[in-house]
Amino acid sequence: DGFYDQDPVLRLPKIEQDLNLIVYNAVIYHPPDHDVNRVALQFYDASRKLLEKWTQGGLVCRECMGDEVYIENPVQICDWCCSGIHANCQSERRPAEQGYNIL
Repeated sequence: DGFYDQDPVLRLPKIEQDLNLIVYNAVIYHPPDHDVNRVALQFYDASRKLLEKWTQGGLVCRECMGDEVYIENPVQICDWCCSGIHANCQSERRPAEQGYNIL
């Protein structure tokens, strides 16, 4: 718990590394015609696009459309829809399985 919170500069590279490991394992342990292999490659394509957007500063708050990130008002990533939202802009609480992670 808290592994990704250790160093904000390394947060995205750590996430990317873990995602790549998940895809790699799914692909090498399942034949190309297996559903797990196909879904892993689809997941890889989707995650690459999302990570590219985040690293290029394309993550904005879906409520205020601001991209400013401050310690006291971080942009958080919705686990459910992968959209960004400032902590102060969040008006609804989500169930634990649909939580937010600070980026």
